[in-house]
Amino acid sequence: MFWRERERENTEQNSGVLCGQVRVLVVGDSGVGKTSLVHMIVKGVPVARPAPSIGCMVSVKHTTYGNAGSSSSSLKGDSERDFFIELWDVSGHERYKDCRSLFYSQINGVVFVHDLSQRRTKASLQKWAAEISATGTFSAPLGSGGPGGLPVPYIVIGNKADIAAKEGTRGSSGNLVDVARQWVEKQGLLPSSEELPLTESFPGGGGLIA
Repeated sequence: MFWRERERENTEQNSGVLCGQVRVLVVGDSGVGKTSLVHMIVKGVPVARPAPSIGCMVSVKHTTYGNAGSSSSSLKGDSERDFFIELWDVSGHERYKDCRSLFYSQINGVVFVHDLSQRRTKASLQKWAAEISATGTFSAPLGSGGPGGLPVPYIVIGNKADIAAKEGTRGSSGNLVDVARQWVEKQGLLPSSEELPLTESFPGGGGLIA
């Protein structure tokens, strides 16, 4: 009902051009900072101590993609179009493991989050990728799969860089780049001859490394 109302409003305001809808999972072990990350993306500020997620929480961010100068209404062109991005913050607690697949439907992308001060949370990312690939359904899947055979675009975010630095577990920026490259190459996602795309300063948050 929510999306039908949104589509109807957008049709009336934009001469029949509907908003796009994108569903993105945000996954990772319990306590890595997924909820705070989602809040920062949607509201522009992080949450220091968010309450634990129960099952799954959905937040929506409106964004505009493309160039306003184009007259084409096709996504294949450069036209400007509105999108509602659903961020599905899936609880990483083990108690929800058996029901998490309920949230893995019509996925357009995945954000993997790990805690830079807890190395085990990074090792768990492969498990998360395999779980989503095995039980999820995907909207417009890619031809070649990512980690675990994941057939949609994804990003890996290392969170709590500030805490890791205080505890002496972060190391230098160069070391982080090396570790990131090793992980990506191990998954077969990037040839050794190509440069690793890396965002050291995630927009609006000094404690993130993407």
